[in-house]
Amino acid sequence: MKELLIIGDDVHTIRYISSILYNDKIELTIFDYNKKTKEIADHYLIKKINHNDLKDKINDYDYIIYTLPNSFNKNIFEILKDYKNNLLLEKPQLNIELIKKLNCRVSFIHLRNYDNNNYKQPKQNNNIIWPNLINDGMDPIINTTPNIIDFVILLYKDKKIDKLEVINIKHNNGIDFTLKVNTQIFNIHIINTNDKELLPKYNEETINWPNYFLCITDFINELLYNNVNFENSIKEEEKINKIIKQIRGDKNGFKENEL
Repeated sequence: MKELLIIGDDVHTIRYISSILYNDKIELTIFDYNKKTKEIADHYLIKKINHNDLKDKINDYDYIIYTLPNSFNKNIFEILKDYKNNLLLEKPQLNIELIKKLNCRVSFIHLRNYDNNNYKQPKQNNNIIWPNLINDGMDPIINTTPNIIDFVILLYKDKKIDKLEVINIKHNNGIDFTLKVNTQIFNIHIINTNDKELLPKYNEETINWPNYFLCITDFINELLYNNVNFENSIKEEEKINKIIKQIRGDKNGFKENEL
């Protein structure tokens, strides 16, 4: 039985909990740090641990999952600074330099890697149209762009990616940019919309959202069998973060408050 602590209070947190809850190889606990986490823990009848108790018990957990995208900050660092085991971070987390100061093994979670749908191989020139639910608080750069990058990388799961770069960035009612993968081109158009029925399109093919329950289940199985990448995860994440920050328009690819 592996001990797993979840830190978070959003829709990602609920997805992980509902997918892991009945896994008989996992003993699940949630970090109780606000009203929302208490409500989640009570709803799912999950053990809670508060900040004071966690200080002495943090290394009792084989794994910690931090479920909140792009919110790793100094407060979270202080909670995790003495942790020495395995930390899994929901992507994206743009504050890589702070994460590097931790003393544990770190890997970033890209659930679309566990999407088992079969997609057509890319052509020389490709087009992707992707909806962004702007009124649901979805930021087209921070929330939606990483999902598109994951999708494109998934198309190359059996091939080596030697070059991944972004060009032709245009900010309008949404965002347009081009990803160059090796010698192939992906023209990306992110549409800000309120239509929750709208699905992405890849070369005119409609793309369904992944089954997150199955993706998380497969991810946890990989974790339990020690098949999750901890060695190169930060290095690979830095490549993706550079693209996200370039699209965002950061000078030199970073903002000072992220260091």
